[in-house]
Parts: sequence; structure tokens; C-alpha cells
Amino acid sequence: MLTKTWEIIAWPCVIIKKPCASIIAQEHAVYELNYCLDTLGELEIHLPFYRQFTERDPYAYRAWYNLGLTYAKLGDFSEAIQAFDYAVVIQEDFTAAHVEMGHAYMDMQHYRKAQNCYTQALVHGDEGPDLLCCLGACYEKQQDYESAVFNYKAALKLDNTWEDAWFGIGACLYAQGKWYEALYFLKKAIQCNGHNEVFWIAVGDTEYRLGNVLNSLEAYAQAEKICPVNAHLWLNWSQVYYEQGDLQQAIELLQEGTEECPEAAELQYRLAAYLLVDGQYEEAVQYLEEALLLHYEGHTALYEFFPRLESQKAIFKIIEQFRPR
Repeated sequence: MLTKTWEIIAWPCVIIKKPCASIIAQEHAVYELNYCLDTLGELEIHLPFYRQFTERDPYAYRAWYNLGLTYAKLGDFSEAIQAFDYAVVIQEDFTAAHVEMGHAYMDMQHYRKAQNCYTQALVHGDEGPDLLCCLGACYEKQQDYESAVFNYKAALKLDNTWEDAWFGIGACLYAQGKWYEALYFLKKAIQCNGHNEVFWIAVGDTEYRLGNVLNSLEAYAQAEKICPVNAHLWLNWSQVYYEQGDLQQAIELLQEGTEECPEAAELQYRLAAYLLVDGQYEEAVQYLEEALLLHYEGHTALYEFFPRLESQKAIFKIIEQFRPR
């Protein structure tokens, strides 16, 4: 059965790669091919396949664009940006390349540069709600909430069912401590799409800020039904129980969370912290050791959790035993 599955994936790769002369004009084909090759773990070794089009015709802007998509898929955002930049130098009004370059800058956390790319796409005619939300997200990341909300509202004028716009406004209001206003927009996002766990987590966070503990817990429970592999869900959910004095429930939740997200070091660190508070030293050390192996630098979160210097000194002694040599 496994062999058959891989054959199903590999065969489209052969089919799509055959029409080499026309693939540079077929964006959907590139996405499909990238998906197949990435699934097979062969995307990087097929980079020469994409480069051949730019070498054959250095002015083929779509070839540069497709090469950029491939680098972005590989997580090499610097190379992706360079390829997208070639595409827009050759074809200035190629909005898709401006947008993808913006996405690459966002992934690199260069928000001002991403903003410029999205703005260029707007200038050249792409005025869809998706792009306006991308632009709003740039402003939001730069804490320019007024400009962010302006763009999110502009997206809603084009499509009032655009869930990311409702959520974006809610997130901006939340960041400004406007809990009541934020809750309205976050719930509107859920009305548009009730199957996004991030929306439910945000509602849970906001309800808790408003003192609505039961509503908060219900929202987190709904998020867990949708996607239990979101580490932030378990952190925030357990935090409510911890702050309400139900330490055992907080510990049990995080134990479940570490089973769902075994690679999430932040859950291991938080669970170690809860166990230390509960006096379960040996079990806490086990989770702490696992967390240190997963992501050593993340141990600073423990110092934030235990602000007292005496506690920090004790934790430091434990951590020093597992420092990479």
C-alpha cells in the first residue's frame, strides 16, 4: 500500500515535467510539481530543472518567478527574493511576483520591505481582499494598528465574509487591550470559518481577559477538537487553570499537550515549571531534560516564570548539568 502511495505521487511528477517548454507559463503546474517533489523529498535536487529555463532565456520573467517559488518552498527566502526581484525588473507589473516577494520578506520578518512589495502589487492593479490583509498584517507586525485596521476594513468592503480581515481587526484591538471590541470581531471571524483553531484560541484568550473563565475554557476545548497539535493552545489553556489555582488540571492538560506535540519544547519547559511548583522535582527534571535536548535556548522561559532570584539560581544549577559541551 505504501509503495502504491508513492507511485501515485511520483507519477504526476513525470507527467508535469515532460512539457518543459510550456511549464514556465503554467503557475498551477509549478505548484503541483513542487508539492510532488517536496513530498518525495527531491525538491532541492531538482533545482537545475527550474534553473534551465532562466539559463535558456534570462528575460523569461515567469521562469524567474517559478524559480523563486521553488526556493521559497525550500525555505531559502533570500534566494527566492532574488529570483522574484529579477521577475519584477523584467516585468514591472507582474503582481504575483511582488506578492510572493512580500511573503518571503514576511517569513524573514522584514516587515517594512514586505509592506513595500505588497504596496507595489496594489499599485499595479491587485486589489483583492487577500492582498489587503497581507498589507494589514505588515502594519500589524510593526504595531501600526491604525493602518492595519484600515487595510483590514478595506478588505471587508470587497468581501464581508473574508475571515482573515475580521480576525486581523480583532487581533489589533486585542493587542491594544480593547478586549470587548476585539471579541466582537474575533467571533465574526468564527462565523465565517468555525474550523480554524487559531480563531478559537484568540477567543479563549480574550474571554479570559474579560474574566469569562468558563467561556474561555469552552473556546480552548473547541480549538482542541479542531487541531490538537497547536502548542499555543495547550500553553494558554493550561495557564487559565494554573492562574485559577487548579495546578493538577494544568499539569494534566500539559501532559496531554506534550503527547500531541512531542517536539514542542515550550510545552516541556512549562510542564517542568508546573511540576516544580507542585514539588514534583524528579518528574520536573525529566521534562526539563527533554526540553533542553529539544531546544536549549528556550530555557530562559523558566526564568520568566520564576522571577525570584533564589528560584532562578536553583533552576540554573539544573540547566547547567545539560548545557551542550
